[in-house]
Amino acid sequence: MLKTPGPTQDHVSFVVGHHGLPTAVFSGGGLPYGSVGRTALVQLDRTEHLAHSQFRSARRRAHHLDDVAIQAAHGSGSMCSAGLASEVTSSTIGDEGRSNDALTTADEDAFVTRLLAGLTAYPAHLAHRGPRNSAGPPPT
Repeated sequence: MLKTPGPTQDHVSFVVGHHGLPTAVFSGGGLPYGSVGRTALVQLDRTEHLAHSQFRSARRRAHHLDDVAIQAAHGSGSMCSAGLASEVTSSTIGDEGRSNDALTTADEDAFVTRLLAGLTAYPAHLAHRGPRNSAGPPPT
């Protein structure tokens, strides 16, 4: 498990392997193909802070995992992703390192500025997600 704050402060990714070598990273919503997870989904007042965290998390994964496969929870271009949309349906950390804005942009502040400028309207239903998930399922 890797701590990969960005979409949320407590976001994690899971690395799986074979014979002690990493073969895939389940990146959750943090690193969809060609982009990064949207940082404004949970705490709007922390969006900029989380965008900086997102930049660092993406780079940390790239540094440690190189060419392992990415298994993303969301597709690029979904409302849960931010940045440039990609039509790619599979990728590796190495491929992302050559094309993903979070990994090709050296300047963290420039990346954050572009990321924040590209965010669309906050989906209204997400304001209810946290409390509803915390409450658990209704009694049956």
